[in-house]
Amino acid sequence: MAVGLVKPRIPAWLLVIGSTLLVALSALAVFPTIDQELLPTGDRGAIAVSRTDPSRR
Repeated sequence: MAVGLVKPRIPAWLLVIGSTLLVALSALAVFPTIDQELLPTGDRGAIAVSRTDPSRR
């Protein structure tokens, strides 16, 4: 039996919609459990630039 000729049991669009809903529901379940931000407010937008010369190591 050729692989390309087999009719899929679940249509692709149903898999995409189902997996999207699963990810969205997971995000909604996890979001209320996050009590603090990953970056403190003072660090937002800060860019750390190293001034050391790599050749001096």
